[in-house]
Amino acid sequence: MRLTTEQRLVALERDNVVLHDTIKILHKLLKEQRQMINEYITQTMMFSNDSSGQKGNVGSADALYTFKCKRRFEGIEKRIEKIQKSTR
Repeated sequence: MRLTTEQRLVALERDNVVLHDTIKILHKLLKEQRQMINEYITQTMMFSNDSSGQKGNVGSADALYTFKCKRRFEGIEKRIEKIQKSTR
């Protein structure tokens, strides 16, 4: 089946809109995930401080993991923003 150039262009524009909307949804979900992880980390840190060295002790390995996790989310968010700009 042969499509005209106009039909192909319309199909590409439709695909672009779908892609853009999907990226917006993924970006929103990423922000929600990051917020949930930040809240969890904050609660864990507060709990470890309140427990005076008992259960939930947060060590340097946990702090390093927290830092790496935040950096990874920032990197993913930057990549999604670049993709969003390229699909506009």
